[in-house]
Amino acid sequence: MFQTLSDFLRSLEFEASFTQNLLNNLTDESLKQEITAQNWTLGHIAWHPLSLYLSGR
Repeated sequence: MFQTLSDFLRSLEFEASFTQNLLNNLTDESLKQEITAQNWTLGHIAWHPLSLYLSGR
């Protein structure tokens, strides 16, 4: 839990930077890689939370 807005913003900046670095290293081939026993690909896993966010859930 954050105690100050400054603490929250510092954490948000760190997480955004980490996420951007991760996304920068993805390739078309890596997005096709199967990750789970249910044949979910890395691309499907990455899209899932984004699709929930975009749908307003």
